[in-house]
Amino acid sequence: MQNPILRVTSVVILLLMSAPSLRAEEPGTTAAPATPVTAETGADGIQRLSITLDSYSFTPASIVVEAGKPVEFTLQNVATLAPHSFKLDAVEDGLDLYQEVEAGKTAILSFTPAKPGVYEFYCDKKLALFPSHRKKGMVGKLEVR
Repeated sequence: MQNPILRVTSVVILLLMSAPSLRAEEPGTTAAPATPVTAETGADGIQRLSITLDSYSFTPASIVVEAGKPVEFTLQNVATLAPHSFKLDAVEDGLDLYQEVEAGKTAILSFTPAKPGVYEFYCDKKLALFPSHRKKGMVGKLEVR
């Protein structure tokens, strides 16, 4: 007789593998380029933008901010179960950003970009036995002008 925990784990894995939103894209497919969204500068001089974190996506996925001005991202994880993160590791350019956001929660990420450039941000989460969220397409682009 099979162990009940092993049986439940097997069923969960099969369900996750069969869910369309959880499968990796087919090889050779490409997503449409994201339309850049510029963070709005408030009266206090802070550039603000809300970013939605969902099943393997950031919305917006292409963001524009100005160098030398403070930035505040409101990160809202709308996933039901999965934690997500916002990670941008460009230490050489003064951007070493990381913020975890639990499922159904919101977090604020504040920073001031020092110089212009184009940077990739991504979710660094990974479920055992599955590709990382980054490999499944949870990436975006930050353009600092």
